[in-house]
Amino acid sequence: MNLKPRIFIVYALLLFSISIAIMYLIGCAGTQPRQLTIEQQKAIDDSLRQAHEHQINLNLSLGYERYKQQNWEKAKNFFLKASEIDTSGIKAKYLYQWLGTCYAMLNQPDSAEWAYSRGLDFSPDHAYYYTALIHLYKIQGRLDEGLSLSKTLIELQPDSASSYKIRGELYRLNQDIESAVDSYNKASELNPKDQETQQILSDLYKQRGDITELIATLEKVVEQISDNTNKRIELAKAYTQIGEYTKAVEQLQFVISKEPENIPALELIGDAYQNLKQYSNAISTYKKILGIQINDKKNLCNLAMSYSGAEQYTTALTQVQKALSIDPGYGLAYLTKGMIYENAADKCVAKRDGKISFDDKLVYKMAYDEYQKAKKDMQWKFDANKRIEYVELSIPKREDYFMHKNQTKPRGECYNWIQ
Repeated sequence: MNLKPRIFIVYALLLFSISIAIMYLIGCAGTQPRQLTIEQQKAIDDSLRQAHEHQINLNLSLGYERYKQQNWEKAKNFFLKASEIDTSGIKAKYLYQWLGTCYAMLNQPDSAEWAYSRGLDFSPDHAYYYTALIHLYKIQGRLDEGLSLSKTLIELQPDSASSYKIRGELYRLNQDIESAVDSYNKASELNPKDQETQQILSDLYKQRGDITELIATLEKVVEQISDNTNKRIELAKAYTQIGEYTKAVEQLQFVISKEPENIPALELIGDAYQNLKQYSNAISTYKKILGIQINDKKNLCNLAMSYSGAEQYTTALTQVQKALSIDPGYGLAYLTKGMIYENAADKCVAKRDGKISFDDKLVYKMAYDEYQKAKKDMQWKFDANKRIEYVELSIPKREDYFMHKNQTKPRGECYNWIQ
């Protein structure tokens, strides 16, 4: 049966019942009406109220069926009809929530705002309407209005982590990082296991350069969710920034135990081992990476630096040559080769209590020449220029060559590995 005739029949039956009740109570037409008792008047009022509520509920029910089917236009029309009947807001708590959603899905934000505001007029303690309006304001860039509503939302729900997250997001969009951190910290206190909140806090701490707070936040996450390898890697990076390489290694060892071929974790732990001067561990780590990615030119250079640290200079140069065979113009390979020569010269100078010989100067010149090649690669130009500034004071001058005619290579025992 078509819905409209069905609705008409229901209304007709209700009106007929009410009419019979009234006729019974006041007498048939043409007779003198008698005064109604309190009970009789209440019965009439109840019948009218029931009929009124029935009309509202009927439109709500018909609208909700379309709402579930995502037929937003038809649902909207039934909800509007219900709102016209429900002048006292009997069903306002859900009616305007559904109506606002219909408008939002139909891309009618002004009407959605009207619906949510109307719901708020009838139900000022219903948090949903605050949340919905704040969302609309956020999309429209009306952040100050959203922040104003968020204050009331938090007053309504002082123990709700989501309310503080909503306010934190508004502050973040408004570029008020300090206030955003305060809001998300409160959200984290209320719901310590919310990973999204912890991630946002991490990002905010990074933005304001607060490495200590970042580490504290990440440590909390790792403690609560111990198998979160991504967070452990992020924590290891933070430890590395402050020189806590041993702590970084602890986190990365856990990651690698779970994910043996996690390249970012392997690279980080290799770097940490180098900084700890644990060169054998670094060499093993980079070899493992190269076993997974055989033509990884960057990690060939990292392996070369580890061999250099272990004073295995010939082997170190071999790794650099492998990288250059993959990419002859690779700036990092030339930079690495220069650092191998520079590191070797530094160690030889240190053995002679800081006295620089002509042999040392020649090796520094070899480093200098490699840096000149490295700076042709724009990606590594800045790093190469910094190394050039450092070593150019130690390279031979004209008078040095004059005093050591016919010597172009180092001859001392310290450099017997140089061909």
